[in-house]
Amino acid sequence: MRKRFSLIMAAVLCAAAVGLLGSSVQAASAKKTAANGSAGKPSDSVYTAVVTAEHGLNLRKTMDTDSNGNPTGAKLVAVPNKQVVSILDREAKGWYKVQYKYGKTIYTGYMKGKTYLADNPNVMAVNAGDGKALRLRAKASTADSSKVLAKMPDGSAVEVIEKVSSDWYYVNYEGEIGYAAAKYLKKASTTSKTIDLKDVEFDDITVYFDTKEHALPKVENLPDGVKVTYSSTAKYKDIGDYTVKASFKASKAGVKLVNAEDRTASLSIRVKDGAVYRTRTLRLKVTNPNIRGKGTVMITGPVEKTMTEVNIPKSIKIGGVSFSVTAIYKKAFYKNTSLREAVIPDDVTTIGSYAFYKCTKLREVSMGTGLKQIGKKAFYGDKKLMSIVIKSKKLTKIGSKAFKKVPEDVEINVPNSKVSSYKKLFAGKGLQSTSVIE
Repeated sequence: MRKRFSLIMAAVLCAAAVGLLGSSVQAASAKKTAANGSAGKPSDSVYTAVVTAEHGLNLRKTMDTDSNGNPTGAKLVAVPNKQVVSILDREAKGWYKVQYKYGKTIYTGYMKGKTYLADNPNVMAVNAGDGKALRLRAKASTADSSKVLAKMPDGSAVEVIEKVSSDWYYVNYEGEIGYAAAKYLKKASTTSKTIDLKDVEFDDITVYFDTKEHALPKVENLPDGVKVTYSSTAKYKDIGDYTVKASFKASKAGVKLVNAEDRTASLSIRVKDGAVYRTRTLRLKVTNPNIRGKGTVMITGPVEKTMTEVNIPKSIKIGGVSFSVTAIYKKAFYKNTSLREAVIPDDVTTIGSYAFYKCTKLREVSMGTGLKQIGKKAFYGDKKLMSIVIKSKKLTKIGSKAFKKVPEDVEINVPNSKVSSYKKLFAGKGLQSTSVIE
């Protein structure tokens, strides 16, 4: 279903603030107000802000406060009025984690200054020309050793933190903070272009589980000049339901967005009926895709036929969800001549036809309490099979020749209460008269 959102007015800022060096008060902008709702990154990830306290604002090492809520953390530096800080994170109770450059020193710490931070008006546009991109660098240098943090497209907006020389600006570009060559920056146009995002779609999607990261819901009808970022870099690998958030910002200077609130959509990861997967040692197939505790799989065979023992697990996890193993598929271990021992768990109800056909070194088999049927020729030709344990009292069907050509002195242990009925059930299924059922 299409999701549309109307513009939400920002809340009014609180007038009081603590931990200040001065007493001048100026309300933060609507953007900062909206970002103060709860802890976590702001809606536009990282932005710059201007200190508006007349006598400066303290940058502190920690967010410690006294019983009255007054900051007590060690002071790193007093940031003067009108200086620009980069806001890295929005913390709880009005705190911000910020970065501040003073001369050659870069400080990172915390400010409690909800009322004393305003939008940075010093926005410039990249003027690289001919559609080229400008490099954002870790150092004010074009030397090869200078790390390139980002490539800023022609016309994109940067927020200036400091003009460090006639050749370099220290800037914030979409969350990356670094140096940009002054000759490729110009004052952003004061001409404002308005883009309405009311027709943007962000729809729920359902995908089937695989072993790699899944695609997220994608925003549709996104106008030119708008950049979208998704809420998380989480690896959506596990089965289940996820909420994905899309946030919007202008990708060029002078662009104003309306109806630009965050959208949300659900990502549902499911298992497809009949899908095939593998563990480290076993291959399997989904027989019931339910992910609420009722899902089932069948074992279709080993990953390698060189395995000598198989202890089939009661359940197998696919994408973090447990699926019960309820069947051994036909020909699952067909002619596996290395197999010597097999243990089948209680939830398995069916052993398919030819499942252990001519496993010529198989000596021991243990079958769990839930077994109901054994398919034809399931153990045909297992000439070294000397011990069969059947714990189930529910076995009602054994296919033809299921135990033909097994040793004549094979011992079959069954529940005491089922000895008589199981002797009749096994009759004519290939056992020799000397075989023992007890």
